[in-house]
Amino acid sequence: MTNNTINMMKVTILDIKCTYNGKEITKANLKKMFPVNKVSKLGILITSLRSNETLYLKAQVVKKTPRYSALFYTVSLANFFNMQDSAFG
Repeated sequence: MTNNTINMMKVTILDIKCTYNGKEITKANLKKMFPVNKVSKLGILITSLRSNETLYLKAQVVKKTPRYSALFYTVSLANFFNMQDSAFG
C-alpha cells in the first residue's frame, strides 16, 4: 500500500488483504473478526503513512493468551487522578 497523496493516510485492518487457507477473507468477515469502532466507524488502526511512504506487511495471525507468552498481555492502560485548582483552595 502506498500513500500517493500529500496528506497522512490511515491504514486500518480493513485496508489490507487477509487470507485464510489460501483464500481471501471478505471485508464483511473481517468486520466480524475485527469489529469497527462504534463511534468513528473505522477499523483497527495499523499505521499512518506519510506522503510517498509505502507499507509492505506480511504477517501470520495467531490466537494465544498471556499464559503462552507475556507478549500477548494487555498493552493499554488508563490512569485517572484528581487535580485540585489552587484558585479554589
